[in-house]
Amino acid sequence: MVLLTGTVALRGQDQDGENRLSAAERQAKQAMQPRIGLFGGLGLNMHLGKFFGLPEAPSCCLNDSSPFGGEVGFGFGGGPLFEFPISPKWFLEARAGYSSVGTTLKTRANIGPVLVGESDTASGISEYTLDASLSQICGGVTLGWQPLDMPLTFWFGPEFGVFLGKSYTQQEELAEPLSAAFISSDGSASRIRNQFSGDIANTGAQFATILGADYELPMNEDRTLLLVPELRYAFPFAPVRDDLDWNIHRLRAGVALKYSFPIPKPTPPLPPVKEPVPPPPPPPQPLLAVDIKAVGITSDGEEKEIPQVTVEEFINTQTHAMLNYIFFSENSSTIPPRYVQYIGEATSQFNYDMLHDQGTLAVYYQILNILGKWMQSDPTARITLTGTNANKGLEEKNRELSRARAESVKNYLTDRWGIEPGRIALKDRNLPSLPSNPDSTNGDEENRRVEITSNRASLLEPITTVDTLHTVDPPTLRLKTDFTADAGIENWSLQLRQGPTMLKEFNGRESIPKNLDWNIERDPTSIPRRQQPIFVVLSVRDSQGQTSSAVTRLPVEQRTIRRKREEHIGDIVYDRFNLITFEFNSAKLSSTSKKIAAEIRDRIKPESTVEIVGYSDRLGKKEHNLKLSQERAENTAKQLRVPIENVKGGGENTELYDNYLPEGRFYSRTVDILIKTPVNN
Repeated sequence: MVLLTGTVALRGQDQDGENRLSAAERQAKQAMQPRIGLFGGLGLNMHLGKFFGLPEAPSCCLNDSSPFGGEVGFGFGGGPLFEFPISPKWFLEARAGYSSVGTTLKTRANIGPVLVGESDTASGISEYTLDASLSQICGGVTLGWQPLDMPLTFWFGPEFGVFLGKSYTQQEELAEPLSAAFISSDGSASRIRNQFSGDIANTGAQFATILGADYELPMNEDRTLLLVPELRYAFPFAPVRDDLDWNIHRLRAGVALKYSFPIPKPTPPLPPVKEPVPPPPPPPQPLLAVDIKAVGITSDGEEKEIPQVTVEEFINTQTHAMLNYIFFSENSSTIPPRYVQYIGEATSQFNYDMLHDQGTLAVYYQILNILGKWMQSDPTARITLTGTNANKGLEEKNRELSRARAESVKNYLTDRWGIEPGRIALKDRNLPSLPSNPDSTNGDEENRRVEITSNRASLLEPITTVDTLHTVDPPTLRLKTDFTADAGIENWSLQLRQGPTMLKEFNGRESIPKNLDWNIERDPTSIPRRQQPIFVVLSVRDSQGQTSSAVTRLPVEQRTIRRKREEHIGDIVYDRFNLITFEFNSAKLSSTSKKIAAEIRDRIKPESTVEIVGYSDRLGKKEHNLKLSQERAENTAKQLRVPIENVKGGGENTELYDNYLPEGRFYSRTVDILIKTPVNN
C-alpha cells in the first residue's frame, strides 16, 4: 500500500500545468494512472491427457482403448487486480484469485462375457466415472500491449497456483447388458462396483501461461471507472499430479471492473502578490545603566563618607559563660549532632586549646567534653542530670522520655570520658523548675533539655580564651545602588573582592535594594586581611539579555599588633565577658552571675573604659524586649559599680546568635561587657 500511495503521489505532482491541459491530454494523462479492481468470469475446463484412473482407486479392465481424458467441464473464477501503466502502450497487471477447475471424466471398456439370466452369457460393457471437484488459488503477473489506437489490450504472462479443493469420486457401472449385474462376495447383485472417494494424492503446484485480450469501456466522463470485457486462456505446464498424464486447460470469458486513480484537479490561480509593507523601524534599545557607591555606618547608625576601611588588631581576652543546659529535639532522647561528640575515647581528642579563636556557640557545643574534662580533673566532683520535657503533645507527662535524655548525657560521660557512673545522679520531671513560656513553640523547644548541676560551685565556670580581635572602621559598609532598567531586571549580583578572595556577595532577581548593608565586624571570617583595596562590583542583566556593571574601589589600611609594636603605637587590650544566667523574661542576676561580676570588677583599672550592652531574644514584643535588655545592662552596671551612662539596651534588634535554636535564644538573654584598657608598648 505504501508503494501504491507513493506512486499515486508521484503521478500527481505536475500541477503547475494542469490549467493548460486539453481534454485529450487529460485523457492520456488519466490513462497513465494506476488502477485497482475486481475481475470475474465463466468458462470451460478442458481436462486433456491419457490416464486409467487414480492409483489409489483401482478399476477393472481399463486398457489403452478406453483411458480417461478429453472431457470438458464448466468453471468460474474471480479476485482482485492491480494494474500499472508503464507507457501509453505497455502495462503490467497483477492478479490473485480463486478458480474452479473440476469436471466429470467418463470412459467405457469391454469387460468380457457376463452371465445373463441363469445360463446365458453376453458381452459386458462397463462405464467408468471420475468426478473430480478441483479448485485453485492462483496468482500471476501479465504484460499488456495496446498495438492499436484503441483501448484493446493483449495480455501475456505466467501464472502460479495451488489446489485448494481436490476431492474425487470414482466408480464402475455395468452399462450393457441392462439385465446383467455384478455379484459381490456376499452374494448380493449390483450394477455398480469399485466405488472410491477421497482427496486426490500427489497433486503438485500448477504453472501456466496466460494469453488474453480485453477492451476498456469508460463508465464516467473522467475515465476513472472502467468496465472491461475480457477473454483469457491458460495453457498449463504442470499436470494435476506428477504420475498421471492429466492437464487442465482453461478458457475464461468475463468482465473486470477497474478504478483508475484520478489526476489532481486543477489548482486555482494564486492571488496577485501584494507589495510587502515595509517593517516599522526597530524600537530604541531599552536603557540599562547602573552605579554603586559605598559609605560607612557608624556604631550609632549614622552614614558617613569614608576615605578608606581601617582594620586594627587587638589582643582580646574573652570569657564565655557556659550554659548548663543540653537541648533535645521533639520526642527524642538522642543528643543532637550539633553538640561535639567524639567516637572512641574522648580524653586524647579534646583539650582546652581547641577553644581559642572560637565563638561563644562553638565553645558551648563542646559542653559535653568540657564537663568530662572537668570531672576528670576533680575526682570528688559529682553532678546531677535532670531531664525535662515540653509536657504537651507526644511529650505530655512523658517522664520516661525525660529520664532517657538524662541517660544519654550520662552514657556519653561514662563511655567516652570514663567517669564512674556513681558520680552521676539522674532525675526526671516534666517542665523544668524555671520553664520558658510553655504557650509558644520556642518555649517548648527550650523546655526539652537536660539541666546540669553539681556539688561543686566551679561546675561549668566561664571559659576564658585569648585570641586576636579585629575591629573595622567603619564597622558596617552601606552599598548604595542606583540603576535604570527600562526592560526590567532579570538578575543581579554585588560582589566585594580583595585580590582573589571573595569577601561578601549579594544577589537576587528583579529589583535591586537601594541600600545593602554589610556588617563586617559581625562577619569575622570575611574581614579583609590584606593591605589591598576592596573592589565593589555591581553586575546587572535585564530581561532582554543586556548586561551592565559598575565598580568602586575602597582602600584598606591594616594596623596589625606587630606593626603597632614596631612603630611604638599605643595599643588597647580588650576583655570581653558575657553573663547569660538571665532566665526567660528576667533581668535579675543569679548568684553565679554576681560571682562572675565580682571577678570582672577586679579587672577594671582606673584607665579602663567599660561598655555594657544588654540583649534579649526575639520572644515577646520589641518594646518589652528593649526595656528588658536595658534593665539587664543597668543591673549589671550596678554590680560592677560602673556609671549608668556606660550602659545601653540593644533589645532584639541586634541578633547575637541564631534565634532559631534554643541555645541561641538563651545566649541572646545576655549582657556583653567590654573592658578597654590602654597599654604602652
